[in-house]
Amino acid sequence: MEKGSIKKQGKDLIVTWHVDLSINLANVWRLVTTDKGLASWFPELRVGSLAEGGHLVFVMTETEQLNMPIFSYHELATIGFEWGEDQVTFRLTQLSQEQTRLELAETLTAVTEHTPRDLAGWTLCLERLKKGSHGLELPFSQPLFDELSQYYAAQLQQLD
Repeated sequence: MEKGSIKKQGKDLIVTWHVDLSINLANVWRLVTTDKGLASWFPELRVGSLAEGGHLVFVMTETEQLNMPIFSYHELATIGFEWGEDQVTFRLTQLSQEQTRLELAETLTAVTEHTPRDLAGWTLCLERLKKGSHGLELPFSQPLFDELSQYYAAQLQQLD
């Protein structure tokens, strides 16, 4: 399981993950830009309108949903959207006909007490995406989530 690398860039922090997937680029794109694809690894995330200026929807409960504006969209290459006060960008690179690298970069404008949990969540979601791309499931593990949260809290403290 790859953990995100954290780097300071000006006032912001950039957390980056790289996941190599043994499926073609078009299929990886579907995993990050369609309701069916998202449901396999991040079921709370839905597609609103896929375009720059469009939005994704984060479904917290049946009655509480957040629209997350898309600020960057290049079909089969990049989708970037607001994530609260932060930004999340997926970039795809075709390594071979059946091999694709997915990069997730989260730009953090501020570190809060929730940030380590957010980063642990992305780490687990990416592992679910990797497993899901092969039709496998990864059940949620609270102990693993807690371990990852502690890891990211320690990493963030080192940057202070």
